[in-house]
Amino acid sequence: MKISILGDSISTFLGYNPPEYSYYYHRGLYGIMDQNDTWWGRFIDLCNGQLVMNESWSGSRVTCIPNSGRMFPSACSKERTSNLHFGTESPDIILIYMGVNDWMNGATLKSGSIKQFSGFPELVFETAYRLMLKRVRNNYPFAEVCCISINPAYIPTDRSFVFPECVNGCGYMEYNDVIRAEAELAGARFINAASMGRPYESIDGVHPDKTGMKTLGKLIYECYRG
Repeated sequence: MKISILGDSISTFLGYNPPEYSYYYHRGLYGIMDQNDTWWGRFIDLCNGQLVMNESWSGSRVTCIPNSGRMFPSACSKERTSNLHFGTESPDIILIYMGVNDWMNGATLKSGSIKQFSGFPELVFETAYRLMLKRVRNNYPFAEVCCISINPAYIPTDRSFVFPECVNGCGYMEYNDVIRAEAELAGARFINAASMGRPYESIDGVHPDKTGMKTLGKLIYECYRG
């Protein structure tokens, strides 16, 4: 199976993303040495697959970054939704792991109207996710598109840490409900790893360490396999 990734910092790894992209993970960080130590590398191994493109940008959202005046590097931008192939090689599976930065930065979940700033539409999460899936499906009509839930984490070295169910007045499960609904609307699959009730190990409550990557990759694969 040929697999591509559309993601944020959790899915970045220096040397595997487009070279001009912002990244979080690099070789040796938190014990992560190569593709096999990433969540997506773990998923690919379990599928006996191969990576086509990792289209991940650290800090990116599905929605537009406020006051940026442009859509890129939003995951719903034309640039990112059309860069999931490599040369003539197209993916059989597209894994979309987005939404964490929208939730943590208080992106509007749903709205009856589109906000405006500097003459540019600031898309709400529901609208942006729908646009992202529409563009991905149009560009890769034969690929199986899988939308991954926002997943809880814990910090092994900090027993006082409690994963925030709600940030900026909105719970991550509410975002997952939107992801589920938009996936169903677009004919994509919703990979509800959050429903497994197994938080992954992290260094800060968001970014998985080496063990957390393994946990996350296995959870996502188990949900994918059903």
